[in-house]
Amino acid sequence: MLDTSGNNPLNIPAELKTESFMLWRYEERNGRKTKPPLNPDTGLRGDITDPSQWTDYENALRIHQSGRFRTNGISVVVHPDSELVGLDLDHCVKDGAFSEEAQEILEGVCSYSEISPSGEGVRVFLYGKLPEKGRRQGSIECYDNGRHLTVTGNHIPDTPKAINRDQTVIDWFHRKYIAPPEAEDSPQIERRVIADQTGMISAAPPSDASILKVNEIIQQIRSSKQKEKFERLYEGNTEGYTSRSEADLALCSILSFWTGRDDELIDFIFRQSLLYRPKWNEKHFSNGKTYGQETVLKAIELCREVYTPFVHPGIKEIEGYLHNQERGDAELLSTLFNHCTAPQG
Repeated sequence: MLDTSGNNPLNIPAELKTESFMLWRYEERNGRKTKPPLNPDTGLRGDITDPSQWTDYENALRIHQSGRFRTNGISVVVHPDSELVGLDLDHCVKDGAFSEEAQEILEGVCSYSEISPSGEGVRVFLYGKLPEKGRRQGSIECYDNGRHLTVTGNHIPDTPKAINRDQTVIDWFHRKYIAPPEAEDSPQIERRVIADQTGMISAAPPSDASILKVNEIIQQIRSSKQKEKFERLYEGNTEGYTSRSEADLALCSILSFWTGRDDELIDFIFRQSLLYRPKWNEKHFSNGKTYGQETVLKAIELCREVYTPFVHPGIKEIEGYLHNQERGDAELLSTLFNHCTAPQG
């Protein structure tokens, strides 16, 4: 069973210790416990936007452990000059076990994670940048600016002891758990800037022309008989499939048909779907290919035909058709006339 009690500074990652820190203490407000930031110099309520009230990790821990201000712990400050991102999952631990959603997030982000001071929540740390809008959805929150986040060192077993630095992971988390669902009639895809500083293979940012093409493809699919199947898979619904891998292949197969077996377009569109997860970039094969690359290749191999759009004829095509039609009619009349007036032998 998961141990949800106690702090252990020894488990705090070295990179997290290089950030700026404050202190915190429980205070009751309107019948609920709050954890306001405290100025480490005075022990009074602090201002997280004032860098002069921040301190380093060693000093914050020393003051807390001394009991000087009767604090309950230390907290790290997320601010514009830091790339630190904190995910906060409230009330997701019960009887020593994680909720299904929390377990999915822990496996998906694959980064240093710890139990919150209450023992009922989870805190995950990442490096990157959050989208401009959306910081909370239900009991799940995320912050990269203007907050202080408690740090316990109560590391969750089977999660990494280092902080993951992969923008694609943050984009995946935010789109799936924070961002509001897209309107059904809005197929638009926004361009994402994907930073890869972990050696993982990531898609290059598409051009404006590529984005227009992607949006056109999605609109075509949503106007076809495959609309419902595509939307279920695109929104991460794997019901009816024996595994997530089978669902991945099913979505790639649809995309293979509609993109004309274009591996780059298939990969890009798949990354926007809720089926996308960090596993897509992991090397799973002896030939060095990633799971995503092999899935796309298999979908292309299984694709026997591709979508061929109807092209409306232009002026030149119409003129050519009429010219040939007139010529054909003239030749036919000439043949018939000559046949009817030929001299009798």
